[in-house]
Amino acid sequence: MIEYFTGDSLDSKRWGIVTATSPTFTATMADEIDGGLKIYSPSSGAHSGCVAFNATTTGGNQSPMDVRPFSHTGAVCIFVAKFDTAGNYSNGDGSYIGFAQDADQSAGGGNTLMGGVKGNEVTFTMQTTNNAGSQTRHWQTPPTADTNWHVWRLEAKPTTATMGIDGVLERTSTETLPEAKMGINMNANSDSTNNATTYVRYIEAYNT
Repeated sequence: MIEYFTGDSLDSKRWGIVTATSPTFTATMADEIDGGLKIYSPSSGAHSGCVAFNATTTGGNQSPMDVRPFSHTGAVCIFVAKFDTAGNYSNGDGSYIGFAQDADQSAGGGNTLMGGVKGNEVTFTMQTTNNAGSQTRHWQTPPTADTNWHVWRLEAKPTTATMGIDGVLERTSTETLPEAKMGINMNANSDSTNNATTYVRYIEAYNT
């Protein structure tokens, strides 16, 4: 699966937008050169949401997604994205992109391998979640979370999960690995006082 996020609207035949019942979260094409997909979470109201692979639910989370073609024991997700200042995101959820079983607004649910930022943390983060919903996040070491474009690479393997940024392996984990097939999820969740925007201009995923 390859998506360049070009044109004037999101491909609704491939992606679904999942929000709360009275949404203020939006996912639109950015009105700027190479801006890609603009995932916007305002500071108040029902602000969390996600863009998920073939999601069909619009109000509330969808568990599991209808289409989950990617293996938890052998799959790669590559994406080009830039995140807002980490402090603008929710301390509990932040903004994450990658493999997930569920179209979950807050990067929760079971069976995930995602990369992104968590509110009030200073480094980028890798998240893994197993079938029981137990979650591990690794953010204790560099690189520092900035607001620049980066190329991310996530890989699910039989006994490990890895995250690379700009061609450098940054994380390897054996904890709470995903245990079932996954789709793609891109979410954002702002804090109570700041707006938060995540941009994605390319995403690719394949089984190995």
